[in-house]
Amino acid sequence: MKTAADTPTQLLGPLNPVERTHAPDRLSVAGDVAILETGARVSIVGARVVPRAAKGCVDALED
Repeated sequence: MKTAADTPTQLLGPLNPVERTHAPDRLSVAGDVAILETGARVSIVGARVVPRAAKGCVDALED
């Protein structure tokens, strides 16, 4: 699998003002980077740690 690490502008093209404000210095990608050339963008919002209140819900889904 091909991997790459570049600036957001190099991988995604021009960024809008909000994207420039929140974009990391470098992005690491794996797989077919040609997919990034379509222009479609999504935002992934979340946390790496499950809050205690949600832990029971996650445990129930895993059963």
